Amino acid sequence: MTIVQILNAVKKRIKTDIAASYELQNPVYYEDSDTEGIPQFVNPQVYLGSVPYGEPIPDQEFREHTFPAMIIGFDEGLDDESESFLRIRITFVVYRAGEFDDETGDFSPDMNGYLDLMNMLERTRSSLRKQTVFYGEDDEVQATVQGPIKFGILKDQPWPYWYGYLIFDTDLPVADNEAINWEY
Repeated sequence: MTIVQILNAVKKRIKTDIAASYELQNPVYYEDSDTEGIPQFVNPQVYLGSVPYGEPIPDQEFREHTFPAMIIGFDEGLDDESESFLRIRITFVVYRAGEFDDETGDFSPDMNGYLDLMNMLERTRSSLRKQTVFYGEDDEVQATVQGPIKFGILKDQPWPYWYGYLIFDTDLPVADNEAINWEY
């Protein structure tokens, strides 16, 4: 079992058990005449990788297909004679700016993105506590949640985006060189 296999197993579980169960606001608003100005709500996207905090969010087309998101990544690992583990970080990104008043044209910012983020964190934490095993494509056990689950939010939130994280450890068996798949 490799790091990539474990990350893919976590992604599979997060995508099917958590992200598919609810919708959050997307940074794109409908533009046709019947629904103009109404925000779109979509299931969170689930990716493997990491988030460059503090970087500007790219153009509108990128945002449309990227957020809300759950990004699963390798945080750190340890492999010594007594133990071997992989620390996984799930970064959550949600969007919630506020609403326009059709009559006055005024914009009212809101902080509901903070609540969306808390709900996303709680759903994920609860799911990991209830089911600690991650299965691969062939339904073979790939990893198990070990120890405590740490979670929080970034101190500086780049409103209207809201960032949080959840960190947990999994067991990390030694992979045979034959098991390493260089194709993605």
